[in-house]
Amino acid sequence: MYFDLHSHSHYSDGKLSPLELAERMKAFGIDVFALTDHDTIAGVKEAQEAAQSIGIQCISGVEISTRYEGMEIHIVGLNVNVDDEAFQQALQTQLDKRWDRVEAIAKKLQYFEVAGVDELLAGRENGQFAPGRPHFARLLIEAGLCKNMEQAFKKYLGRNGKAFVGTHWVDVPTAVEWIRAAGGIPVLAHPNIYKLTRSKLIKLIQVFKEAGGQAMEVQTASTDANQMHKFATLAKQHDLWASQGADFHSPDYAWTKLGKLKALPDFVEPVWNHLPV
Repeated sequence: MYFDLHSHSHYSDGKLSPLELAERMKAFGIDVFALTDHDTIAGVKEAQEAAQSIGIQCISGVEISTRYEGMEIHIVGLNVNVDDEAFQQALQTQLDKRWDRVEAIAKKLQYFEVAGVDELLAGRENGQFAPGRPHFARLLIEAGLCKNMEQAFKKYLGRNGKAFVGTHWVDVPTAVEWIRAAGGIPVLAHPNIYKLTRSKLIKLIQVFKEAGGQAMEVQTASTDANQMHKFATLAKQHDLWASQGADFHSPDYAWTKLGKLKALPDFVEPVWNHLPV
């Protein structure tokens, strides 16, 4: 079976609806996928129904933003109970922070008269939609102010950008606690993107593990063979299960293309051994 346990829909910063996402997963030969939108579980049931209707399976999931030593670290939750009221309330605090940041970024972009900002702000009426900086990046590109996502973040949305706004996300242990309390498996997401030294990454893994973390993504669509082996080795050393997922957002993003994941090393235990598949 082919597993892809990290993907996004238009309920956060993905381009496709849950139905379109499920259809694309099947088209690329994926048997089991997880919808892991940023700080929201709004699209999970829709994705699960769509997947079932076309003969594949969708695992409930979420990707929670956290703050760790001045960095934004993401924790994926797999097989969470989306009907858990305490979990829903916890994620609502994250959504509120997202909307506060969006409104603050919009104020900074007023000078540049970027079209579509008002429409984005109106989305707060849909309390389960999770906006993020990529939404602004797309608007900046459409306005001709930036050529691509990388430039949009460098000039406007990144830490040194003209419209940067920081967010006080919850810490790593809190996110892990939320996921465990909702019956899910906490997964340290895409360690390759944090640009940490080996010693600093090991420290992060230890904090995650001590908080109750259970798995780590050892492979995404942007992970090369050497990185996968390195992360798989670290997962084994810290008694963490191995997860994988393309981190798919859009057909337009070549670096998160579906169907590129390779077989995991034999020495790690796949996280799907602990999922209802």
